Amino acid sequence: MLSRPDQAESMIRATQTRKRLEIQPYNTIHRPSYAITLDNNRSNRYEGECQIMLKDLEPSLVANVIGQVKPYGKRLVEQVKSRSLPFKLRGE
Repeated sequence: MLSRPDQAESMIRATQTRKRLEIQPYNTIHRPSYAITLDNNRSNRYEGECQIMLKDLEPSLVANVIGQVKPYGKRLVEQVKSRSLPFKLRGE
């Protein structure tokens, strides 16, 4: 994935993740800082887009919370947010 060059202030948006599969709404809860979300089928053309929250955000019916950046990874998020850099999400 690449971070998009037109980043929002509140999140890092990844490219190359949209419309890969049908994503049902699930876990549409509060999105704390460094939460990882995936837009579901309520999001229409953004379905499948992956984001990393940079600040706490309210729940959204279109965003499934799927994970959290580990504390040791937060400094890497800071580097990705300011440039169009490739990155991978890895589960543990």
